Amino acid sequence: VRAQMVSSLQGVGLDRIMVELLSKVVNDPSPLVRRAIAEAGIRPSLRDRRIGDYELKRILAEGDGWQDWEGRHVTLDVARRIRLYPYSSASDEEARRALGRMAVREFQFLEGIDHPGLLRVRDYRDTERGPALIFDHDPRAIRLDLLMRDHLDLMGAELRLHIVRQLAETLKD
Repeated sequence: VRAQMVSSLQGVGLDRIMVELLSKVVNDPSPLVRRAIAEAGIRPSLRDRRIGDYELKRILAEGDGWQDWEGRHVTLDVARRIRLYPYSSASDEEARRALGRMAVREFQFLEGIDHPGLLRVRDYRDTERGPALIFDHDPRAIRLDLLMRDHLDLMGAELRLHIVRQLAETLKD
């Protein structure tokens, strides 16, 4: 929430120095400062918490140039995973274009893949915050790289081979 407040401040055109000063106040954990912020009505803008018709609830994961958010459709109450490529992580215009290309490539690669072991990509959105991909969401899902990192030593050769075959069959179709 604090990061969203600072982001909202940047969005209304305050210069960098003012935003830095205000971010120190917003990040102050003292009850007095929190109460003053609440009474002043400073809170994240709704625009900063939405991608299309989806309200962003919480960050599920993040990496270099992307963030995965839990999102909920504001009308239909459907949960989705929203992968945002935030422009705020880009240092210049070329980096912004690179984020856009990365998002488009990922969408084009995943669009036709339908496999029970993969979260299906549903949509691509260009937004003010950056390009975003909308995926099905299963809160029990675990990314394959994290599964392998955390549990590889528990997997026998047969299970490892089964996973490689499943990947090959999915990518071949």
